[in-house]
Amino acid sequence: MPIERLSWDSQFFGIEVGSTSRKQLLAVSDDEINKYDLLYLMEENPVEGDTFLLDRNNLLVDCKLIYSKRVSNLAFFTHYVINECKDYCMVSEQLYQLAYLSGEYSRYKLDTNFALDKFEKMYRMWVDNSISGEMADYLYYIEDRGRICAFVTLKITSEKGVIGLIATDEYARGKGFGKALVLKCEQTLRLKRIRLLEVATQINNHIACKFYEKCGMSVVERTFIYHSWKY
Repeated sequence: MPIERLSWDSQFFGIEVGSTSRKQLLAVSDDEINKYDLLYLMEENPVEGDTFLLDRNNLLVDCKLIYSKRVSNLAFFTHYVINECKDYCMVSEQLYQLAYLSGEYSRYKLDTNFALDKFEKMYRMWVDNSISGEMADYLYYIEDRGRICAFVTLKITSEKGVIGLIATDEYARGKGFGKALVLKCEQTLRLKRIRLLEVATQINNHIACKFYEKCGMSVVERTFIYHSWKY
């Protein structure tokens, strides 16, 4: 199908949202394109110039990078106590605030056509659905001075583990909390005999990119994402 209607996004934002690429749109009529208030265009390369979909507002909102690494065989050790969040009663505003930090460069925050409360609601749902098991199998966190200062979510498939959200509070950065959480994810995967760990971030999130590279990860996939809005 040239345009995939995204039911969840459409319901969440209250508009018609679809996903496609410029190549796929070559076989689509203008009437079909204009059924969508918003199209996500996923491209392997940046679009040169602005000569596509001239009657729409087209924004380059993200260059998504997928980082990957083989899970280390080294024994896991840390001085920090790493806790697992298994229950909704453990959800706190601290987790939500960290989730917002993890989405600092999210296209849903940077594209001002979205209301800010939608970004925050989306990331709160991401935390809730990670704890429920819908979007993650594990949520690990570290406390410092009686508050949650860092956390990570991990989803496991038969072939790999995928980090969904990861963040360290600004005051606690540089102490190794994030590295400890990544190593905890690796330990979890190693015990399940899964050898691949992946995480997505944005090319403009230089701190995250540098962090993942320090963790031994490298870029295996790059996607340029455009938001094409109907005027």
